[in-house]
Amino acid sequence: MLLLRHCERLSQVEAHEKAVQAVWREQLDRLFWNMCIGISVALMLAMK
Repeated sequence: MLLLRHCERLSQVEAHEKAVQAVWREQLDRLFWNMCIGISVALMLAMK
């Protein structure tokens, strides 16, 4: 019984970590795109 509960808790922790990783990946993707767009705009303005 205890072992089962321990495994349950472990799987909950794993699920939580996966969720956190997904959020981080989303944030990093957004940051990356913002940087790319910012650099592109800066380059276009510099070219003018």
